Amino acid sequence: MKRTALLYACALFATAAQADCVEDPATLAAVYQLDESRAGSEVVKSRKIVLWRDGRRAAHEYPDSQVVNLWESTRNARLRLVRYFDEYARGIEYDPGEVAAGEGERAWQQKRQFVPDALLESLEPIAVAGAGCDQRARYEWQAEGRQYQLDWLSERQLPASYTLANHEVTVTWRLKRLISDPVEIRQAFARRDAYQTTDYADIGDSESDPFLQKMINQGFVEHDH
Repeated sequence: MKRTALLYACALFATAAQADCVEDPATLAAVYQLDESRAGSEVVKSRKIVLWRDGRRAAHEYPDSQVVNLWESTRNARLRLVRYFDEYARGIEYDPGEVAAGEGERAWQQKRQFVPDALLESLEPIAVAGAGCDQRARYEWQAEGRQYQLDWLSERQLPASYTLANHEVTVTWRLKRLISDPVEIRQAFARRDAYQTTDYADIGDSESDPFLQKMINQGFVEHDH
């Protein structure tokens, strides 16, 4: 009875929050800080990742390396990758069969929002708080020897924080900033769209290109993991 009442209350709250949120979750950007710590120690590694979303395209920007992985969900539910290198204003295009990223809606959601809907639907929130675009649900679960804790922004379809931990390592994602200006977001995509790109399949015929030689030596030109 209590579980039914909780689900009913959550459903009513979600309906009210949705009515108050006017942001388009398909067009936004989110800046995350990723901290890694070892058991019993302070943070040993920290980096940033910026998620850019525009319709059926999602880009993961890594500012430290100036690399951007842009994923596009094609009409046949496969994922196409373009890996951009901001320092050189160049990119390498991969056909869906050349990347090990999976296919279908779950694989796409993994790139678009980091946590697929199917996983969220298999869990029950332990708490719901906030309103409108800031409504969030707390989830906790265990799987394959790891403990997970997720604060999920339901309307924005994004993690506010996300922690993965085992007995050795804890990795925490923290949302630091949101960008909702569609002009800024589309400019970020247009900037990379203007880069010179090379098809992955054609790299063997372009070995004299200094940029491609450097990317091969640095290990960037390979099938994506």
